[in-house]
Amino acid sequence: MDFGISFKKRYLLFLLLIVIGFYYSCVISSARDITQGRVSWAESQMSDPISNSEISDKRLSLLLKVQDENFFTHGGTDFLLGRMTTISQSLVKYLYFENFQKGIQKIRQSLIARFAFDPLVSKDKQLNLFLNLVYMGQVDGKEVRGFNQAAHVYFNKDLSDISDEEYLSLLVMLSSPNGLNVKNKKELNLAAVADLKQKLSL
Repeated sequence: MDFGISFKKRYLLFLLLIVIGFYYSCVISSARDITQGRVSWAESQMSDPISNSEISDKRLSLLLKVQDENFFTHGGTDFLLGRMTTISQSLVKYLYFENFQKGIQKIRQSLIARFAFDPLVSKDKQLNLFLNLVYMGQVDGKEVRGFNQAAHVYFNKDLSDISDEEYLSLLVMLSSPNGLNVKNKKELNLAAVADLKQKLSL
């Protein structure tokens, strides 16, 4: 009797794994089919777009240290180093989900990043999308997207004209765009910048 119940449970678990595997293979296949269209759409949403070359190597290096240090070597996800949200995953959240919710959608996000988005979109293209589309808080009820728009909104300057200190104030906003908003939460932003400078020995 016990053997029969155990066998039945194993059989049902096996069937469940097949169903889950089939579901996620369909998720990945569907994501691969729409990836290029999603990228084209995203490019059309860019406000004040900039190229990667318009940011110095030093500033790009700082961005990656803060946001995704292994960006150029990982395959879209980077769980081994405790990084739960890579640049690739952040872009997947923006491109493939209308109303992202933590939990089961996190699994979909990670699988799409690993098996659809990262293989089909070059790292340089991903970095450019991130630079131009990353969420940088709200001002007067309007979303701020991308570093150049953020420089305009928060400092009334092009990104290339902001100081290193101002650039750091934008970097710390990546972890909490509204909670560390350089305009609305200035003191918290300054404290976060000080912590970042100490952490990176700047």
